[in-house]
Amino acid sequence: MSEPPPQLVDPGIAIRRRFAPHRRRLAVGALLPAGAAVARWAHDVLAWLDAEPAVDLSLLREGGAARDGRRRAAGGAPAARLIEWLRARGSGGVDPFAPGALAGHFAARATELPGGGAPGTLSRATADAVRARRLDVLVWLGEDPLSGDCAGLARLGEWAFRFGDPGRALVRPFYWREIAAGEPVSVIALQRYTVDFPRGETIAEDAVATKPGWRFVENAVEPAALAGPLLVRALLDAAADEERFVARAGPAAPARAAAPRAPSLLDAARFLAGRARHSVAARVVGHAESARQDWFVAMRRRAPEAAAAPPRREEMRAVPMPAGVQYADPFLWEADGRRWLFMEKIPAYGEKAHLVCLEVRDDLDFGEPGIVLEKPYHLSYPCVLRHEGTHYMIPESGDDGTVQLYRATRFPFEWRREAVLCEGLPLRDTTPFLHEAVWYFFTTLHERGAETFLFHADRLDGPWRYHPANPICADTRRARGAGALFRRGASLIRPSQDCAVRYGYAVVLNEVTRLTPTEYAERPIETILPDWWPNLMGTHTINRDGAFEVLDGSLAMGRRR
Repeated sequence: MSEPPPQLVDPGIAIRRRFAPHRRRLAVGALLPAGAAVARWAHDVLAWLDAEPAVDLSLLREGGAARDGRRRAAGGAPAARLIEWLRARGSGGVDPFAPGALAGHFAARATELPGGGAPGTLSRATADAVRARRLDVLVWLGEDPLSGDCAGLARLGEWAFRFGDPGRALVRPFYWREIAAGEPVSVIALQRYTVDFPRGETIAEDAVATKPGWRFVENAVEPAALAGPLLVRALLDAAADEERFVARAGPAAPARAAAPRAPSLLDAARFLAGRARHSVAARVVGHAESARQDWFVAMRRRAPEAAAAPPRREEMRAVPMPAGVQYADPFLWEADGRRWLFMEKIPAYGEKAHLVCLEVRDDLDFGEPGIVLEKPYHLSYPCVLRHEGTHYMIPESGDDGTVQLYRATRFPFEWRREAVLCEGLPLRDTTPFLHEAVWYFFTTLHERGAETFLFHADRLDGPWRYHPANPICADTRRARGAGALFRRGASLIRPSQDCAVRYGYAVVLNEVTRLTPTEYAERPIETILPDWWPNLMGTHTINRDGAFEVLDGSLAMGRRR
């Protein structure tokens, strides 16, 4: 098969193809609802499936009269008319749930199945026709949940998308409720049904930052665009290790399968009032949501573990910066009785960032910064470590598509590249950790949603092996790394970023409860909010040594520290 077009290139798919290649092709049936119209998101999913070499795609169309779920949920009530008016004002031609014609090359391949089922169900004739195809997976590309028996439709079950949190009732228009309720994230989930449609489990999901505003359709664009990549990633996981994939999905459990409800007039009134308050607040604070951020670094003395507490303004001392310069991604390291602070330096006028280092004395007096590493591409996140008496560093060089290991030839200012750990993927904030004689590498893809992956190796310089629990996190609220792993008492902590409100909004501390070459588990236990300095918009890195703790923070451009 030829290479897919650029718009169908996804790093999350690429990383699976490279490190966990499929063992067999999967026979996948894409079942379209009855009628000629196809939602834009469903058409995009077909394009993703058709471009995937691991998928043998069959296009099926439900027979009978067209489903009218969108119109049925909207109805003719005043609230629904108001919502549809707002939709028309805000769609800008990008509504992913708007119906359209099926492209000719897909229409020619679609097989119409027998119809005749009750509303919301597949007829017996339709189900028998599907079973006769001996599919591995049947993907339902409708928006309303199905009901009834689904046993034996496909070997790995029937899969369907849920446009919203699986734990909440569906509301149409999709992703309207997230704005109305002020929820920080909007979720798309992929669910699997093997017995009957009310009983299923979530096999994949992603959460993206909610985009508040009057034009609520814009909030649906990003999660709906993830449907195709999310599905192909899950199919590749199943094709690479079917037994593990099924085990990870877990036992069937009740799932909300009711048809989406329409907002009430009270819901619509609350939405309008909330959007009005948001617009006024945005003007008062100077549109902070869209303002450019200026980053800085601050330190404090560490409290004893038993008295660990969130940082406070009176404890923190900011690292001095030249005019127009920004510092971010701080890492602390002690060597030969001296303490060094490594940081990303963001020059003025939008120049590419490079890495610098300065000495920190015990009275929090700071030395002059010196350049550590500078390349023709952006560098950040200078993750420093020591192994077998030698200092190493893994900076973020995702814009170069590489993960590089450097060895210090004269610590801390001179470094030589030792190895390229990975190339051809835009991996972010790679963080190594040595545990029970095994090296683990935590790294994130942040191009379509956020997925954090775990690799392991016998040596610091690789080669990497793909962890079977991947991806270990696919939630923008706590996926991307925020600093080196550290011990808090008996607990192992993985800091991560909460990017739900905005990029680098907060730091989440996750307790790692299981870490072996075959198992991984973590749970969030604490959040460090951007409230430890006046006018903070975000904080996205935390690191520590035996005596000090360092964080970075962002201010709206023009605010004084």
